[in-house]
Amino acid sequence: MTGWLARNPRDLIRLEGSDRVFNRVLVLGVLMVPLFMAMLAVSALNVALPSIGHGLGASSGDQQLLLAGYALVFGVVQIPAGRLGDVTGRGLWFVVGLTLFSVASLGCGLAPDPAVLNGGRVVQGLGAGICMPQVTGMIQQHFTGGGRAKAFGVFGMVISASVAVGPLLTGAIITGLGDRIGWRVSFLVNVPIGLVGVVLALAWFPFETERRRRRERRTERLDLDP
Repeated sequence: MTGWLARNPRDLIRLEGSDRVFNRVLVLGVLMVPLFMAMLAVSALNVALPSIGHGLGASSGDQQLLLAGYALVFGVVQIPAGRLGDVTGRGLWFVVGLTLFSVASLGCGLAPDPAVLNGGRVVQGLGAGICMPQVTGMIQQHFTGGGRAKAFGVFGMVISASVAVGPLLTGAIITGLGDRIGWRVSFLVNVPIGLVGVVLALAWFPFETERRRRRERRTERLDLDP
């Protein structure tokens, strides 16, 4: 890995006042994890709704709320979450959001009734809404020029792929495991993926810069611009 990094100097992030070196490609790879999961959570659920209605006894109103609750919270949270990331550190809130999304996915997969499932979807939307502005913010922060254009190209490709793959993947899971178990597994698969994303973020993100910035701003009043 060290030799590969040495042959790709443009991909390195060197921190001021530190000997540590981080790789932009690895950072970008981790940033795509919650992006893929968040978009998958939208497109895949449409396929799972009939199974949820049959297996959990969810009414049509419950099923509509599964879609609307996630989308509403996801949209509302992004602006204040982006401001939090700008002020207190994007990597920190990326990890918080991805952890929330993963825990909520576990809750959704184990939900005993529609109310718990809807609550889990709301928390999923919260986690995704916290993560998303950190993804775009860190691309802006760590990439410049043509590298930034390529990073946003990957960003768009992942969104397109997740929207296309979501229904196919969920349909295959439900077909293979049946109506009662399949929709639960479609939520549970997010848990190991999210946990791996958290571990890699903690290992590969340049948190030193964020900690230094928080120390410098410790005496400043936190303004979230409501």
